[in-house]
Amino acid sequence: MCGRLRRLTVTLLIVLTLAGAAWAYDVVVTANGKKYHKPGCKTVKQVSKTLSIREAKRLGYTPCKICKP
Repeated sequence: MCGRLRRLTVTLLIVLTLAGAAWAYDVVVTANGKKYHKPGCKTVKQVSKTLSIREAKRLGYTPCKICKP
């Protein structure tokens, strides 16, 4: 049972680490837009700010449907 619990714990830690990594990268927003984008998204003409995904969501931005950040 100890080996099984250890494997489950390690698996859970890996999943939680990867889930946290999804919040770690930055996204860009435009001055008047309501969406956040991956840097280099073809729909963004002029970047206004660079934010974390968490901050962009907190400010009410939603993800771009083209670049899917």
